[in-house]
Amino acid sequence: MNFFEYVLGVAAAGLLCAPLSCQADAASPYWLRDAQVSPDGAPIAFTYRGQIWIVPSEGGDASPLTEREFRSTAPVWSPDSSHIAFASDRFNVSDVFVMPDKGGDITRLTHHSAPETPLAFSADGEEVFFGAARQGTPEADYLDGLGQSVGVLMKVATSGGRARMVLPLPMAQADLSPDGRTLAYVERKTVENFWRKGEI
Repeated sequence: MNFFEYVLGVAAAGLLCAPLSCQADAASPYWLRDAQVSPDGAPIAFTYRGQIWIVPSEGGDASPLTEREFRSTAPVWSPDSSHIAFASDRFNVSDVFVMPDKGGDITRLTHHSAPETPLAFSADGEEVFFGAARQGTPEADYLDGLGQSVGVLMKVATSGGRARMVLPLPMAQADLSPDGRTLAYVERKTVENFWRKGEI
């Protein structure tokens, strides 16, 4: 997501706050977040109260795409704006799912016991890149000094199947260039002070 998309997403989230039936005050811990403008610039997906919502970029009523029974976060658009990948705890841990942009059938893409979060689609829309906390355990203090597991970058086909590791290095975020040839990610330091900056 480039800077323009970020600004548009934040502005739209602010503008749509008033007419939304899901209106909340600023003190609420469930504020509008994860705003993602679709590649075609039409709708905006965002997270509110543990659900994925969608709203026209010009403003208007927002509609939920996921159910209240499960916590769903981190929406990511496919390149053609037809699908959204997201994280959900439908099976007691955060897995990666994908669904049409208008809602409908939801497909589970990952089946691991560690939490996973989608980060980006491949340029052709056939794969989803995601962060997975598969190195270490919450008790493994030696990894980052905080007693937390460390995420690695993986990918899985949108049709499902076996997930494959892309980067074994501890990382926090990642995104692909539009042509899919370049990957930018934030390195997460290990066995070092938590407050020390990582590298891109």
